[in-house]
Amino acid sequence: MTAGTARLAFFSAALLVGACNFGQVEPAAIDATDYRDVGLPPDHPLFVDPGKVSFSRDRGRSCKDLVVIRGAETDFQGTGAELMWLAKQYPGFKKLSSGMGDCPDSVVDVVKIKTSSGPVLEIMFDITASYGKM
Repeated sequence: MTAGTARLAFFSAALLVGACNFGQVEPAAIDATDYRDVGLPPDHPLFVDPGKVSFSRDRGRSCKDLVVIRGAETDFQGTGAELMWLAKQYPGFKKLSSGMGDCPDSVVDVVKIKTSSGPVLEIMFDITASYGKM
């Protein structure tokens, strides 16, 4: 398998699970239970060991308040970590969409969710450390 073929396979798989954000992605609503409550096996692309990741205390509401993910080593782990944080902060949330944000000096993923109590929020994650890594 060539490097180009490997990248194509990675991006094809990433699109299937909604991990890549080229512009605004509008997948079907994703229930948080799909990722956290059921538990992911270690071989699942979005699996991230909760003991290996940590998060800043920020709320993700602006570029000055990005939720920084530490310990995620790949794009997939970064996405899994985002879902883990969202499930803890907003139990029962539904993921509506995600896309790249525009903040100086950071690679940002903006995740639009509907909370279990009804409001729709956009949460911003600093994914600089894991972005583009397989």
